[in-house]
Amino acid sequence: MKFPNYHFPPPLSRPEIRDLDARAIAEFGIPGLILMENAAEGCVRVIERLFEQPSQGLQPPFQIIAGFGNNGGDGLAIARHLFNRGLPARVYLTAPAEKFQAGSDAALNLEIARRLGVPIFEGEKHLGPATAEGTIVDAIFGSGLSRPVAAPEQDWIEAINRSGLPVLSIDIPSGLDADSGEILGAAVRARHTLTIVAPKRGFYRASGPECTGTVHLIGISIPRPLLEKK
Repeated sequence: MKFPNYHFPPPLSRPEIRDLDARAIAEFGIPGLILMENAAEGCVRVIERLFEQPSQGLQPPFQIIAGFGNNGGDGLAIARHLFNRGLPARVYLTAPAEKFQAGSDAALNLEIARRLGVPIFEGEKHLGPATAEGTIVDAIFGSGLSRPVAAPEQDWIEAINRSGLPVLSIDIPSGLDADSGEILGAAVRARHTLTIVAPKRGFYRASGPECTGTVHLIGISIPRPLLEKK
């Protein structure tokens, strides 16, 4: 008997992605923290597979550039898993830690990473060292972004693009509109995009194809009945 493939929905819009997350939490009782942890574990499995392919050129240290929302929370959880595996990994926060919403899943992952001893830096003064070597993990903005990016996040995005290093974007290249594929002022140009739940419609429109690179789908245990309706 062949092991069944995971059911991935077709490309979805920003409201459809939000609806899936909300219904998984409200109707099936899956805490958001579990969904975030599943996303991180799935991303690390893809990173591990790419890391073992010399042609991909992924080298430590892993530089996780994290915003203060859920995408940053994913990045912090990924950093923890990489660090736990003995890989050099450090986190650069694009904003002071005080901007993390108290009690949020992202704030909890920040605290766990700190207790584990993951090196975490705050502020723009680390912009240079963050892009000097290794592999960059872009976890600044997720698919919910719909406004033009501004400093300091824009500075990080531009530095990432100047670095010449391999870039892995989590869920969506930061600064890319998930629906239209337009660049919202500045957008990361990733070698790989590890997209969560489903590809976004903007991946195939406007600037989407030139920003996403190779797209990898990450399942996070969204209940199958919800996915099959898409």
